[in-house]
This record gives sequence, structure tokens and C-alpha cells, in this order.
Amino acid sequence: MFANLRCGLWYHPNFDGSCYFKSTDGHYGHWQMNLARLNLHFSIESARKRGILLIDSTRKGKKFPDSFSRTIPIWSCVLNRIVGKFKDNKEGWDCDLHMPSWISDSEANQVEKLIPKFVENVMESNSKLEDLIKELKRPFRCFWIINEGRGKEIKIQSCDGKFHSISDRDYLEGFTPIFCVSVSTCNKEDNEMVGYIQGAGDDEESWAKGLFPSLFWNNSSLLLDENASAAEIEKRVVRIVKQHRQKEMENLEVEDLKEEEEMKEDEGVVYQIEETGIFITCSKSVLSSAFDRFDSLINCSVASLEGFESKREEGKYLHLSIKSSKVGKIKIEDVLDVGIEFAAKYVGEGKKGTVLIFSNQGLDVPVCLSLAILVTFFDLNGKKLEDRRTKFSKELIRKMLPLIEKNTCRGNAHPRAKMKELNRFFMNTQTLKK
Repeated sequence: MFANLRCGLWYHPNFDGSCYFKSTDGHYGHWQMNLARLNLHFSIESARKRGILLIDSTRKGKKFPDSFSRTIPIWSCVLNRIVGKFKDNKEGWDCDLHMPSWISDSEANQVEKLIPKFVENVMESNSKLEDLIKELKRPFRCFWIINEGRGKEIKIQSCDGKFHSISDRDYLEGFTPIFCVSVSTCNKEDNEMVGYIQGAGDDEESWAKGLFPSLFWNNSSLLLDENASAAEIEKRVVRIVKQHRQKEMENLEVEDLKEEEEMKEDEGVVYQIEETGIFITCSKSVLSSAFDRFDSLINCSVASLEGFESKREEGKYLHLSIKSSKVGKIKIEDVLDVGIEFAAKYVGEGKKGTVLIFSNQGLDVPVCLSLAILVTFFDLNGKKLEDRRTKFSKELIRKMLPLIEKNTCRGNAHPRAKMKELNRFFMNTQTLKK
């Protein structure tokens, strides 16, 4: 079971993963197959498990978000056609576009005309499709599940408009199902009874008062207390967020490298970016043996690391104090040039060394810094350039993203704010062709 970012994360404490299908990629007249949101990790996991549940919600007046109605059906069709090109037995492999029954034939026909170009764009990108081609035995097909309200039977709707029961399995024959589960209920009685606001999980900045999904679920017994009044719940929210922020600030003041509460990355995991010599991690446990495994280390945490003074003097350790949130004093664009030049000594032109990029605040900053290094010294296949690039384009940066997405298994490998900083850096310091 996966959550569709960002709204889906609010609806269950334990997901197997997350992906990022945006509704805007499916808005009428603006349909696209966004190369920055290919969600290959999601496609491979769906293929391996022969089906997957995807959780999201939507606003009042709709049963499904546009990501479910349009973006994912388009995505499924494009990937089916790509995989189909490599099948020995192409007969019977479904490459048609299957949109839900509430999408008009006129709109479906318009989208259908765009599919060949979408396929071409993905094939020409730097996306690593080998695992998907190997794992997908049956073509993807979307099915939709709506929350009809309390006590109502759960029914599954297929693209032809037919409904199926949970116990029925015949309709799944020959497909890898993507079950698009909209947890929003349109049931008027339920809404009035519990004061329910459909799609309230979206746009959390406008209502969550500093809460985020993992902090919410860690305190769910207090926040879902039916015996507490709305005013009391709001006080608890304020108190929980305040305590979390105080703890966070205390950690910074004492230069404590404990992982932040919301981090979910596994301890001990190091992600290797192809054969580039670039590695990224957010695991503190890796640091004790870092120089046994890697030639150099870039620490992007706010706090410095104790015991690495000698490595700093040898030019093997660099500290870039970067806060991953918006309150950071130092922006990553202010120190990218320092990070790139440090990495150049180990993975630049003619070098065959390794560099580990670490942050105790998650992978956002390591991803951004590694991307800057990649576009400077490597081609789209992760092969070393003879000379570093001096001219860049946003298109180049965008095409390099799947290289990181594939190797880190992240659906949203490009934190938006950090990507804007990255683009500004290359605009301001080098020749950036639009």
C-alpha cells in the first residue's frame, strides 16, 4: 500500500512507500507524462507484487482527484507501451488507453493522440527502465475504489463503468491492477454526522498548524480522543508542535546528530548513484566506518562531526551547514560551488575516487548536491565527461533526475524548493540556456 504525496500520508500510519502523481499533470488540456515524476520505484513494486493499493483524497464535489482520473491512466498506458516493445510475444499485450467511465470520449481521444509522444519522451530520457521491463509480466490496469460511507459495501469500479465486489477476482485476470483508493467520502449523512470536511488532508500548510503526518500519527491517541472537545484538541496540537520544535532546536544547539522525528529512511542505508563514485545517506551509523568505505565525506547537517578534524586537514572532509527546512540560515545555492569543487577532487575529470554525501535531516539536500555534481561532471548515463560542463540548461537538469530517482527509489527525488535553488545557482554563476 502506497500513499500518493502529499495528501495520502495523512490517512494511515504505516505505508509501504510513497509516490508522487500530481493532479496538474492530468488537468484538462494540460495532460503530460512528467519525466520528473515517473515513479519508477512505484511501477517496479507494483509489478513485483502483481498489484498495489494507492491512497489519496480529493476536495468536496469530486469522488476522485485528477491524478486518479487522468494522470495515472496516462502513466499506465505509456509504461505498458514501452514494456510491450520488449515483449517476445506482443500479441495480447494491452497497450490501449483506459480512462475511467466518467471521462468523456472526446477528452480520451485527445489524450490518446498524445501518448506516442509521451512514449518517445520517456524512451529518449535518462530513465532506467530495465527493471520494470524485466518485472512487469502483465500490463497495468487502473481500478477505482470510492469511500461510499460507513457500513456501505466496498465496490471496485473498472474503466468500463462496471462494479465488482472485493471477493470477485475474475475481472483482474491478465492485468497488474493499480487500485486507486479515494478515502474521501461523498456520503452526505456521514459528513453531517461527524462534521467531516472532504479532502481536508490537502494543503496542510493552511490548516495543520505545524503538524505533519508522522507527528500526527505518533500522537494519534491524543489527537483522535473522542472525549476531548475541539478546543482541547486544538490546544493539544499547539502543544505537540511546540514541543517538537523545542526538541528540534535543542538538538541543533547541542549539535546533536540524532535523526529528526519525521525521518523514515532505514538506518544503515547508503544509496549509490550508478558507477559515478557518488553515494548519499542520511544514516548516522554509516559515519563510523565512512573512511573505510569512501575516499571523502561531505556533511550537509547543521552540526559538524566530532573526530574528523584530521580528515578536514587532509582535504577529505567538508562541512556544509545546511538546514533542510525553510528556516535554514544557509541556502544550498550559497554553498553549491564549494561542494562541487570539493567533489571534483574525487569524482571530477580524470578522477576515480568516491564521495559520501550525508545529512541527518533526510535525503533532500544530498539529492540536490549530488544532482549538481552529476550535471557538472557526468553525462545522462552516469558516464564521466572528459571535461566538466560549462553550459547548462533546465532541460539537462530535469533529464538527470531519473538517474537519482532510480538509484534512491524515491518517487519525489527532487524537493521543489531545493531544485529552484539549484536552477538559480546555475543561472547566476554559469551560462544557463533556457
